[in-house]
Amino acid sequence: MTTLTHILTTERDTRRFRLLSLVVVAATLNFRVGDISLGPALLWIAIFFVYTLLLGKALKRLTARTGAAELPYLIYGMIVVDSISVTALVHFTGGIASITVILIPLFIMYHTTYLSKRSGLVSAAIFAVLYLFTAQLEGEVAGRAALLIGQVGLFFLLAVFSAYLGRRTLTEINEREVLQDLIFDAGLANGVHVEPMSVEDDIALFDGKAPDEESIEQFIERLQAMRRLTSVRLALTPPVATQEGESNIIPFSVSARLR
Repeated sequence: MTTLTHILTTERDTRRFRLLSLVVVAATLNFRVGDISLGPALLWIAIFFVYTLLLGKALKRLTARTGAAELPYLIYGMIVVDSISVTALVHFTGGIASITVILIPLFIMYHTTYLSKRSGLVSAAIFAVLYLFTAQLEGEVAGRAALLIGQVGLFFLLAVFSAYLGRRTLTEINEREVLQDLIFDAGLANGVHVEPMSVEDDIALFDGKAPDEESIEQFIERLQAMRRLTSVRLALTPPVATQEGESNIIPFSVSARLR
C-alpha cells in the first residue's frame, strides 16, 4: 500500500524514533569535542531536525488536498533525502568509524516500513553507494576494502530480514482481526456479546455474556462449524449475583484459533 494516508501514518508513527536518533547523535558530540568540528555537525543535526518536522506538516497538507492518492515515487524521494542526510550526518559527526554509523542500519529498517522489501532494498542500495563514497572521502578504504564490502552486504541482508519481520507481524495482526470478526459475527447472530481478552500461542481468548444456555450452545456450534476455526473451547463461569437474586445473564469464556 503506497497511498498518501499510509505514508503519513508511517511518518507520524516513526517521527519520535528519528528525532530521538538526533538527540542520541547530539549527545555523542560531547565525547568528540576535540576530534571533530562541531559547527558542521550541529548544522546537519539542525537541518535534519527541521526537515523531519517539516516533512510531517507537508505530508499532512498533501494528504488533505489529494486524499488517498497512490504516490510510490514520493516514498523513493523521501528515501533519497533521508539517505543523503543521514550519511552527511554520520560524516560530520565522526565519520564511518564513529558510533553514529549505527544510524544507517536503523534507517534501513525504518524505510522497510513503507514498501516492505522494495523500499528496504532501495534504501540499502543508496546507503551502500553513499557509504563507500564516504569511506573513500575519509580515506578509510585502504586496508579495509573487504570489511567495507561485508558491511555493505549486511545492509541488504538487514533490509530483507526487516521486511520479513514486518510481513510476519502484519500477517499476525490480520489473522487476529479475522479471528475477532468471525467470533463477533457469530456472537451477533446468536444474541451473544463477546469481548477479546488475550492472544497466546495463536489462541485467542474471549469473554462473553449470553441471555441463556441455548444461545451459548448455538454460538459454540456455529464456531465449530466454521472451517477457518479450530480448537474451540468453552468455559462457563458462575452467574453474577444481584440484589434480586442470580442474574439471568450467563457469563462464559471461549477460546479459538485460525486453521
